[in-house]
Amino acid sequence: MGSKVELENFDGNGDFSLWKQKMKAILVQQRISKALEDPEGYLEALKAKPDSILEMNEIAYSSIFLHLTDNVLRQVSEQKTAVELWKRLNDLFMIKTLPNKVYLLEKLFSFKMDPSKDLDVNLDDFNKLVQNLSNVDKKFDDEDLFVILLNSLPDHFKDVKNVIKYGRDDLSITLIVDALRSRELEFKQDVRSSNKEENLFVRRRSEKRDNQNYNSKDKSGTEKDVSMSDLENEKIQIEVKSLETITPESNPIPDEDHLNSNDHDPVLDSENITSNLPNITEFDESDSEEEIDNTNL
Repeated sequence: MGSKVELENFDGNGDFSLWKQKMKAILVQQRISKALEDPEGYLEALKAKPDSILEMNEIAYSSIFLHLTDNVLRQVSEQKTAVELWKRLNDLFMIKTLPNKVYLLEKLFSFKMDPSKDLDVNLDDFNKLVQNLSNVDKKFDDEDLFVILLNSLPDHFKDVKNVIKYGRDDLSITLIVDALRSRELEFKQDVRSSNKEENLFVRRRSEKRDNQNYNSKDKSGTEKDVSMSDLENEKIQIEVKSLETITPESNPIPDEDHLNSNDHDPVLDSENITSNLPNITEFDESDSEEEIDNTNL
């Protein structure tokens, strides 16, 4: 017994062609894919087992039914067998009209890879267009698809395009896909190397800037210490000059030893002090009387 396979329910908006292939693969795994065929085409051995046909049909019908969303189920509710249900789904979602075919052809011939997308995403979009056209009975040769895909390449695959275009004799879609994948790996490797070098440059630049800021702080701190020392020296010199002005050498203050010595004579000291005082003119009484008389007159 095979392992259980998970498949999203079809809601009518996704890729029906892809969902259809997956759904059929599940039925094959369950050994009931014959239920999708016309009963008239059954082998005689199978026709001889009506109970087996009925059971196979019920299992296939329920498997498909459970993989459809409600809005799709409302459109296929009248179908009672697996083959009828399968045919109705194809009629609803496998559009084979001429306008739809023209629209798909236009999209394929104007297809251009999007440089902002990964290579795998672009290739998936391309293959989806090819598959949709195959579902409407429009198939292409390998060389036609080779040319269409080659013309859809963006500019950064220009070198690959030239090599394939002028250096190869065979036009194989597999060849161009392999070459594109190899170039894509090289391109991603170059981008990673470039980003690594850029990050390393930015980190070194940041470390250099931090070192410069640290050295600048050390330098400013040293200058500040030197300037403070200069100010202190200048202050000391000013104080020394002030002291010299206050106690001149011409009139020294007698020290305590001098005052206590035996040679000390208070009288002489008083005379010395008096001699240093400014001269005062003695008062003359006669001059004073003359001044008084002159005033009265």
